[in-house]
Amino acid sequence: MGGICPKGYGRLLLVTFLATLTPQVNGETDPASWLVRADQAAERANFSGTMSLADDGETRRTMKIEQGFDGRNTHQRLVSVSGGEECEILRRADESTVAYPDRRVVIHGYQRPQSPIPKIHQNLDQLKQHYRLELQGKEKVAGRDCQLVAAESKDDYRYGCELCVDTVSGLPLRVRMMVPGGEKIEQFAFTSLDVLESMQQFEPNSFWLATDTHGFEMIGLPYGSELAPHTWHVHDLPPGFEVQFAVIRKLPLDPNPVYHMVLADALSRVSVFITPLPEDGQVKGREFSRKALNGYVTVRSGHRVTVIGGVPAETVRMIGDSLHLEH
Repeated sequence: MGGICPKGYGRLLLVTFLATLTPQVNGETDPASWLVRADQAAERANFSGTMSLADDGETRRTMKIEQGFDGRNTHQRLVSVSGGEECEILRRADESTVAYPDRRVVIHGYQRPQSPIPKIHQNLDQLKQHYRLELQGKEKVAGRDCQLVAAESKDDYRYGCELCVDTVSGLPLRVRMMVPGGEKIEQFAFTSLDVLESMQQFEPNSFWLATDTHGFEMIGLPYGSELAPHTWHVHDLPPGFEVQFAVIRKLPLDPNPVYHMVLADALSRVSVFITPLPEDGQVKGREFSRKALNGYVTVRSGHRVTVIGGVPAETVRMIGDSLHLEH
């Protein structure tokens, strides 16, 4: 899926749209408290707004977003405004739908409602061990006051990040990745935001598809994954990283399932995709990068391995070269 709704985009939104409506941070001078606040999203914020997103810090995309919490589940609706292919994304609890008007295609599926990746408040010791946390004053984003919180990496295995956290709602209004040399690569920023008190303030049809999908091709996907057996292991993990989960994913039009493993520290994520070798058995090992995104392709135990994440090249290479298969 190219354009403004690339493959895996829903997961990016789930990770980055973190919020609470707690009116005051406990210990406002503690940067960890601000990060915990921005991470405790049980996704309970009710808001509408416009977001500017960056593709690896370069390609700008703009989307309108509505998010509502009904007391049990979170619902989101996103509509492309500019920057690529037109699309509409709808998430209601664990059900997701993406409509592509130009292609006249609708993709519908489910995702497991609970993320197995731990929250920052469950991983504070690791956070403080590997990141240097600092409050850096206040700014305005989308006309709202926000607190700058910097998490600088203490080693060469991860990048740092900077969040500007809304002082009232706790929403991260802007997120930037910090790479060596001091460059800050923007990931997303709100350009307008209206925080609401409850779901009742939304229009009745806010969380239904607005696209007329009559005559569209319908692609239905089952639950996108199942837990994988513990057959692949990383024998030399970068400090602070742990294997969070491993699943088997079945992709449309591909008979070969994908073994997908996610490794993480308190802030950084790395994905590993393992597939059978092609029929000719030829895989060209290579490294690739784009801004702060680094990837590594290699062959391990007769399989093609692709490691990709917003971490330094050394980290993805270390993970790829450490993988081994245990039968």
